[in-house]
Amino acid sequence: GAEIDAKWSPDDNLDLFASAAYVETEFLEFLDGGNDFSGNEFRDAPNFTASAGATYNFDNGTYVSGDVSYTGTSYSDAANTIRNDSRFLVNLRIGHREENWEIFAYARNLFDEEYLSGGATIGANTFAFSGEPRTVGVVFQGKL
Repeated sequence: GAEIDAKWSPDDNLDLFASAAYVETEFLEFLDGGNDFSGNEFRDAPNFTASAGATYNFDNGTYVSGDVSYTGTSYSDAANTIRNDSRFLVNLRIGHREENWEIFAYARNLFDEEYLSGGATIGANTFAFSGEPRTVGVVFQGKL
């Protein structure tokens, strides 16, 4: 596998980042009871992931940031029967910082992308788990 990360601040107010990773996984030998998972991919190991984003900090303490991420398909089990979906997710945040406090509004999974993010087989039953839906909120935090 390989991974690359880059960060750049072209001026005092703007921060940019990007990253990408590629990995190929394979069990060389994996026997579990009567099951042979040799040759299967590792669980929860997508072949490709990438992200990019930016933050702009205004001189008055206000900031705006956003990022987009991609996660390729993967499997939730060693048998490679429960497939996690690939997905693009967009996140935004706008806020204001002072020395002892900060307030910000955020949106995760802004476009409410629906995807399977995991699963499990228990006995004869297989369960799939949905990824996090769009989440928005406001946070205030301070230091005493």
